[in-house]
Amino acid sequence: LFHHIIVKANLFFVAGLIKLKAGSEELDKIGGLLKASPLLAILFLIPALSLAGIPPLSGFWAKFIIVQASLEARDWWVALAALA
Repeated sequence: LFHHIIVKANLFFVAGLIKLKAGSEELDKIGGLLKASPLLAILFLIPALSLAGIPPLSGFWAKFIIVQASLEARDWWVALAALA
């Protein structure tokens, strides 16, 4: 829970910075922002990948522990739900 609070808040903050930098929140008008501001792209990419549970970021370890515990308890549906 704590991880999601931190990561999602970070994504909202970065989205606000992107809106300020691009002057719009419409995706077709934000195009080319990666070349214009690669730091903003990295600041968005890292928490987005963490929220998705990509290793070795913090979101991976939370999902890994849930899947490991559910497999040990032979609760297959919880393991599959955590992986989705």
